[in-house]
Amino acid sequence: MSFEDFVNCHSMQIHTKAVFDKQNKLMRYSLTRTWDESKKKATLVLLNPCRANHLKSDYILARCLNFFIDYKKGNFGSLELVNLFALMEPDS
Repeated sequence: MSFEDFVNCHSMQIHTKAVFDKQNKLMRYSLTRTWDESKKKATLVLLNPCRANHLKSDYILARCLNFFIDYKKGNFGSLELVNLFALMEPDS
């Protein structure tokens, strides 16, 4: 197998989307990571938003992503985080 073949069969794009309040960027309503649109979407409801956004990940998001990528042999293709409270608390 050539290097190009290896890269082509082992590469994956993850699409990201974050929905923030237009006036207050500390208010995040949802955060979505999609790696396979043909599979199910998981939605987690958390208390308040983690520090992740459309470009950056954090520990909470990484743990959730790893869980749903591996869960039931890759049964899910996207993860959306929503929150009971939209305010991103800097000390939480």
